[in-house]
Amino acid sequence: MGTIKRNIKNNNGYTLMEIIIVVGLVGLALTTFYSIIFSILRQQLQVYTLQQVKRQGDNIIQSITQTIRNNGVKIYSESLLTNEQCKNSGISYIPANDQEFIVMDKIGKYFFYYLDGENIASGPAALHINSSDVIITDFSISCLKSANYSTPVIKVALTVNKSGTALRYQTRVKLRSY
Repeated sequence: MGTIKRNIKNNNGYTLMEIIIVVGLVGLALTTFYSIIFSILRQQLQVYTLQQVKRQGDNIIQSITQTIRNNGVKIYSESLLTNEQCKNSGISYIPANDQEFIVMDKIGKYFFYYLDGENIASGPAALHINSSDVIITDFSISCLKSANYSTPVIKVALTVNKSGTALRYQTRVKLRSY
């Protein structure tokens, strides 16, 4: 009988308490590890979303700026091209809606930009210049001529949104050939 007790005491196994403590510590370590990983992934998603919003906003502003600067000649308040705006100094023009701000180009045709739902569109062809991934809000366009000898300055402002991330864009464009 004494030899049986001696064999049980010399057994190098783990007790139930030791196993429970190890399992608890591993579970705590894994929980902490996964929360850190998910936090990093969430931050990377936010950075990616911000990059998309910035890229879309930059493209929209660049497209509008380049078109107005290279092709804009005069500014009108309606498509009949009879009511020219921003031709006198000190008077600004802020249209009631975006489609009342019309720019005549070098060859006598006109174009304009407006908010079409959640997209920026270029008229008269109604072409969207942003992707459907983002939402455009607070679009405004206006002009001001500060002096008789200067060219009008067109101010364009818009907000680009995606998944709770928003960037406000604002730029001023001088007409080259007025």
